[in-house]
Amino acid sequence: MKKCTKCKIEKTETGFYKFSYASDGLHSWCKLCLIIGIKDAYLRRLYGIDLKKYEEILISQDGGCAICNKKEDTFLPLHNHRKSLAVDHNKLTGKIRGILCENCNRGIGLLNHDIKLLEKAIEYLNQF
Repeated sequence: MKKCTKCKIEKTETGFYKFSYASDGLHSWCKLCLIIGIKDAYLRRLYGIDLKKYEEILISQDGGCAICNKKEDTFLPLHNHRKSLAVDHNKLTGKIRGILCENCNRGIGLLNHDIKLLEKAIEYLNQF
């Protein structure tokens, strides 16, 4: 048994990643704390938000994609660590618009976030 230095919870050795530089060969943070820490650092570096803000946005969107509301890949980072939804932001201003599933994020990205192109796509689809 080993106590995580982050969450202070005692866990079995399988709850920690191997870390050859540590005296016991295990990382000092448990797997969940380490994953949360990495995700938090990633969000802070790329978007200027932390996991708490990400979770607030996701909850405000009823736990799903802001466009299609898909929830299958969603997670609340502070409670789970499955694959997360993408943070959608304005590439020019950096302002966060919402959280999207992979398909919706790719869709608007492939149309260069261009409202006129998106409107033309809607017109095209409405023809049929």
